[in-house]
Amino acid sequence: MQRARRPCTEPGCPTLVEGGGYCARHARTREPFARRRTPKRDYGARHRQLAAVARERDGGRCVRCGSTDGLAGDHVDRLGPDALANYQTLCRRCHALKTGRSGARARAARAGRKSTSGLEGPPQVGASRSV
Repeated sequence: MQRARRPCTEPGCPTLVEGGGYCARHARTREPFARRRTPKRDYGARHRQLAAVARERDGGRCVRCGSTDGLAGDHVDRLGPDALANYQTLCRRCHALKTGRSGARARAARAGRKSTSGLEGPPQVGASRSV
């Protein structure tokens, strides 16, 4: 049994496609799973500019572990001002650890109890390690 043919999903394209979706001409120009680059906050040009200045200020390294891979501008205080003093450069791993800790703290505060510590991330650059 043949599936019903529907117009291409691209606005204004009259080509009929079996089962719907994009025609061959428009399928190549579409990302299959397009999504927003920044999930919760609408980071714009100001954020990108401050993140670039912070990265330069921080020597192109993560301020926590010293990595040079996968760097991103991060707000020190997520509710703080959009100012250079509130920006730091973190690698993906350190950013994920920080985000997890701040999320745990927020959930604990909402629940009315103390945050669980023991969620320590990598040591600060130049910090001594005890063995």
